[in-house]
Parts: sequence; C-alpha cells; structure tokens
Amino acid sequence: MKSELLHLPALDELLQAVPAELSASPARARLLKRVGELGDRAVPTSRLSRALTLGSLPAKLAVGYAVCAVRRVFADAGSRDRMRQEAALQAALEVLSGMGYLRGAVMKVGQGIAAFPNMLPEQCYRLLSTLQFEAPPMHFSLLREQFVRELGAEPEELFAEFEPTAFAAASLGQVHRARLKSGERVAVKIQYPGIARAIASDMANLRAIALPLRLTADWSNMVERLEDMRAMLELEADYEREAANNRRAAALVAGMDEIVVPRVYDEYSSRRILTMDLLEGVHAPDYLARGPSQADKDRFGELLVRVNYRMIYARFVFADPNPGNFVFMDDGRLGLVDFGCCRALDDREWEWILLGARALRYGGELMDQVIRECSLLSDAEMQEAERVQAIRDSIEWVWEPIRSPNQPFDFADPAFMERGMNQVAGLLAKRWTRAAPVFTWVNRMLYGLRGLLHTLEARVPYARVDREETERAGMNVDAAG
Repeated sequence: MKSELLHLPALDELLQAVPAELSASPARARLLKRVGELGDRAVPTSRLSRALTLGSLPAKLAVGYAVCAVRRVFADAGSRDRMRQEAALQAALEVLSGMGYLRGAVMKVGQGIAAFPNMLPEQCYRLLSTLQFEAPPMHFSLLREQFVRELGAEPEELFAEFEPTAFAAASLGQVHRARLKSGERVAVKIQYPGIARAIASDMANLRAIALPLRLTADWSNMVERLEDMRAMLELEADYEREAANNRRAAALVAGMDEIVVPRVYDEYSSRRILTMDLLEGVHAPDYLARGPSQADKDRFGELLVRVNYRMIYARFVFADPNPGNFVFMDDGRLGLVDFGCCRALDDREWEWILLGARALRYGGELMDQVIRECSLLSDAEMQEAERVQAIRDSIEWVWEPIRSPNQPFDFADPAFMERGMNQVAGLLAKRWTRAAPVFTWVNRMLYGLRGLLHTLEARVPYARVDREETERAGMNVDAAG
C-alpha cells in the first residue's frame, strides 16, 4: 500500500514489537487507552496545568520502578528480567502519554531524547521514537475554528477534497491530506490552538526547574540558552516564517536532483496554517522494513549528510533532523519536510563554524581556541584538565567520520554510537554543558543526523562530502583565517 508524506503507523501497530511476554501488560493496556483518548482533549496552556501534568511524571515513574525493585528481590532471574522490561515499558508509555497530551516544548524535549540511541532502555527508546512520527491527533472539531479564523472559510469550501482525520500529528500541529481545486494533492498543517501560550508556559516552568543553578557559574548561560530556546520555539510556531525557510531550503538544494523540498501554496497558508505539496514516500522504519540494499542505504546516507552540510555551510542550520522530517520517496529521491526549526547564523556564530573547520584541519592551538570560545571557558577553567579533555573527546567524536578520508565511514558500528552517547552522558553528569546558545541547534543537527545514519546502518564517504561542500561554499578554512 502506498504511503505518503509523514504517514504514521498506528501506535498499536508499533506496540506489537513489544516482547510477547509483555503483550498483556496492564500498563500497556491502560496507557494505550489513555493515549487513544488524547485526541479529544485541547492542549492545556496555563503554566500551572502544564507544570502539574509534567510534574506528576517523575513521581509515577519513581513509584513504578520502586515497586518493580521490591518484586525483583523475591523473583528468580528470568522473572527479574521480565519485570525490568515491564518497568521500562511502563515508563516509556507514561512519558509518551504525558508528552503527547502536553505537546509543545515538552514534546520537543521527548523528540530530542529519542534522537540519542543507546542512552535509554530499548522499550523506552522504541516508544519515545514514536514522538518523531506519531502523536495522538487532535479531533478536527477542536481545530476547525482555527482554520476558519486563519483562512476565512471552511476547508470544504477551499479545497476540492479535505480529510478531517489527520494523518500526522506532532508537537505544534497536525497534518491533513487535501486536494486543491486545480488538482494538486497537498498536505495541510494546522497549528494546535493555544500552542504559542503553551510554549511560554513550558519555558517559564523550565526556568523554574533550573533555579538550583542560579548560584553557579552556569546560571547566566542557562538563562541565555533558555531565552534562545524560547525565541526559537516561538519562531517555529510562525508558519509564515517556516514557509520562508522552506523557500530558502529549496533554493539551496536547487540542482540536487535526488532531493525534494515541497512547494508551499501561499494562498492556502497563513501564520498558523501551512499548505504544501504532498510527497509520496515513507519514513526510515518503513523504508528499512522493505529490506533495501546496502548500496541504496549508503546512497540515502550520503544524501542526508550532503544536504545538511549544504545548508549549514550556507549559514542555515536545519536544526530538526529527526526521522519524521525525511521522506524516502517512491521514485528514489529524498524528501525534506518541516523547516520550522531552522537557525540562520549571524557573523559571530559563522566565525565559530569556520574556527571549527580550521581546527579540524590544523589542530594545535586552534583546538584550544574552539574549546575556550564555544564552551565559554575562562582562563582558570581551561586549566581543568579533565573538563577540557572531556570536551575535546566529544569534539573529536563529531569529527571522527571526517578523519576517515580513504573509505566510507560505517555508521552501523554500535561502538561508535555508544562512545558518543557515553560522552554526552558524562558531560551532563558533570554539568559541563556551558556553550554559546547556537550550539543547542548545531549539536541537535549533528547528533540527530548521526542517530539517523546509525538507524540506516549507512556507510558514507563523509570526508569527501565535507570537502566537496566546503569547496562549493567557498569557505576560507586556511589556518590563518
């Protein structure tokens, strides 16, 4: 059966992958029912209601794991393993249900977590990954007024055909199939009512959660990064801006015959409605289920790397490379969708990118300069050998594929991904996370791309692609600058 742009498997289908011994888990049945009911609930927008919902999740997870721990004391080895799996499944479903209900910035966090393989139990990773493909769609009756207010007419009046049941739903809006009166098949993205207010509430709650850091050296940086995140999320909720990003991306990939960016139809779009071409294809899980050849996976892997570097070397970061934003099209091309989370680099931020490119090639003092400037370290902190080495190791991990100039880099290697995720976990544990705000988005692009390449098990001539895209952009990477 032909699948289309952002086509999503039903949550119940995905749960069939849960181990057979857990298929009758009470947690699974109870929470699946809860997730199914979310479509009839509007997004909560007040800071208090969102904080209460979010705040209840850690308590539920803690209780679930505590009960599991007590039961394991009296169980045999096989039962202990089953209970550990069930606790992980319950935790994943609780988080999926809570984030699916809240949507907005909270759901963005869940999508971000799911971009890091090997950092979560398998059940948690598998289910949180559905946030990249599937959120419980909101009943269209809750969105109809939003549609009429934005475009001045009922969808049935504007379109020759319009499907009221969404075929895709995500953190800020959901997508419906439609057909224009001129015949084109389109995807209509409608923003959830009140989601902008929900973003403001989430960011205020996040700042409150971070208050224990206010007496540390990292507080001012945390405030700056949270403010930057708030600004980016508010921009992401502006679909007119997304349409402009879409057009910029289309111009950047012009001439790349194997890449498709859908056309935006301005007359059917507004600040909260976005209408664009409907692309025919599937996402990574369905693509892999077809059993593609290694050569085809490698080809798509190279396209993913090339298009992301084509953009960043044009000072334009495609900062949301989750699998749901890439369509493996039926004709063999790669489709790109959802340009809401894109970051244009200013002159200072671009100098940091150039500095990194020079340090990659020449090392030495340039590497120390990258660590100092991008991590915002003082002279005294640059003398903290363990901290500097940990940052250096994480940078070297990012650069490792580019340091393999004579052969494609194998992203299927689990040791490579595990090492990278362990480095991230180590930096988080030590609270060595200070960085210029732009690196929230650059790192999201880099790590998200690595996760997708790992899922594809792609082998990519990374060094060659980087060199070709650097030269194409005319970047000055001479050591002297």
